[in-house]
Amino acid sequence: MCALSNPRYDDGGKALQIWLADDLPGPLNGCRVRWTVEVEGKKVLQGEKQIDAKPLGAKLVETVDLSPIPDSTAAMTVSLALFDSSGRELSRDRRETFLKAWRIHEAVMGKAGKPK
Repeated sequence: MCALSNPRYDDGGKALQIWLADDLPGPLNGCRVRWTVEVEGKKVLQGEKQIDAKPLGAKLVETVDLSPIPDSTAAMTVSLALFDSSGRELSRDRRETFLKAWRIHEAVMGKAGKPK
């Protein structure tokens, strides 16, 4: 199965990393990854990228800049979808994320994960 992994956050919640995990024995070429970020039910960011997935591996698809989302935003919803080269949907995921927790963690702990 080739699927999108859980969203990962970088830079204290200021960036969203979208990863593709592929446990298929062969490559998956020309697949498309689509993402949408919503805040309070309103679409604030979206994008799409075509990639080639190597077999039995993981690949960073995109790092999405979240700086347009105010620091005061408590939560956001991330929707991810994966399609093969013919447009057939392979995977879909939607998760609510408490963005404020990531930003507070970095403010308290710093990027190195140690208290400031």
